[in-house]
Amino acid sequence: MHHCRVEACKQGILPFTTRRLLDCEKSCIRHGSIFVFDEVASGMHRWTDGRLWSPSRISGNFLVYREAELKVPWRPHRPRQLFSRNKGLYLLKPRGMIKRTMSVKINEHLCHLVAYQDAFQGTSALLRAPRDVPQLHGLQVSTQLYEHQNFRRPP
Repeated sequence: MHHCRVEACKQGILPFTTRRLLDCEKSCIRHGSIFVFDEVASGMHRWTDGRLWSPSRISGNFLVYREAELKVPWRPHRPRQLFSRNKGLYLLKPRGMIKRTMSVKINEHLCHLVAYQDAFQGTSALLRAPRDVPQLHGLQVSTQLYEHQNFRRPP
């Protein structure tokens, strides 16, 4: 599914994100928001959305982040759920978002997909299936999106 979104941007069917989001645009990020950007065309090497995220965890071909309220000094017996990694302790935001990112190389350009979902919704609700998006009907994903990538799992 995610490869279809990248392919659609590559073919000009859907737009790439070409610049950093404005603050008012960042505040509109919600469940189902998806952004695809090309590092060279956009001049962006890192995505910023103004939110605090836990350190990444690997899930399949994605890096997954959980929205945090704050980074806190370590103390035992915290009353709320903490996410602990070697980069510190993070107080997870109740009903916060999950951010999933993946990167693919297309014609020597690194392209990134960033997708958001509500933590309490399943991953199946993250994206509409390509058959449910009229612009993606009949879209053929090029083998370039699969070959010569560093995927942990074949798509």
